[in-house]
Amino acid sequence: MLYNEIGEEYPNVDRMLIHSRFKRCDRARLETSLKADFNTSENACIVVSTQVVEVSLDISFDVMITECAPIDAMIQRFGRINRKRTDETIGKYKDIYVIQPPEDKNEALPYDIDILKNSFDVLPNNSLMEEASLQKLIDKVYPDTKFMNLDYSGVVFVDGKWMIKELCHNAKSALLDVLDINSAACIAESDKEEYLNNPLNRMMLEIPVSYKSVAYKKLEQLDSGSRPFVIPDKAYNNAVGLLIEYASPDFFTKYEFI
Repeated sequence: MLYNEIGEEYPNVDRMLIHSRFKRCDRARLETSLKADFNTSENACIVVSTQVVEVSLDISFDVMITECAPIDAMIQRFGRINRKRTDETIGKYKDIYVIQPPEDKNEALPYDIDILKNSFDVLPNNSLMEEASLQKLIDKVYPDTKFMNLDYSGVVFVDGKWMIKELCHNAKSALLDVLDINSAACIAESDKEEYLNNPLNRMMLEIPVSYKSVAYKKLEQLDSGSRPFVIPDKAYNNAVGLLIEYASPDFFTKYEFI
């Protein structure tokens, strides 16, 4: 993991990992620290992040190294650099380094590889990206308006009218694919009692995850709140978040009585 490698390479530099698979209470703590501490520190610090920093976080860093993404997403990311303007910073610009997109379309997921390549190609090289040019860059990457491919599998045309098909039984996985329901929540085993007994605090204990990543691991699923799956404590770390490889019944705490 890049976060761990940075810790080994720069052991004396403050670092933070932030993404969506933290408990909501830890995510809030990290975002507060990111804005209040890292964002104002006069010392070097490193933040490793996913797309969660693209919007809504008022931070202003000095340099960015990012994987390539669609041009509109990258523009959002670039807004986390050189955001603060003072008499000392006007006319001074910060560097952004964009990593060339992969050649393999599977490595480009969840993005379309052609969109990534087009986005990379329109970026100015070793020069300023001016705000007035942003729309032109977007138009170059998306020259044609693409319409959504609507799925009419749930309706039929009968006697001159559109009608909903009769309900029928489908496997849960098929329904999830059709309805695009792909979100779930987890809680750590040590939070289970608190989750069941304190409804007001439930949301802050939840870890948002993809449904498919946990649904078939034979984990306990509670009937309360958001019906979260219960994961072993070993599958969660306050500094790095969810460790999906340990989200299995094999890693629950075992007790032996003598």
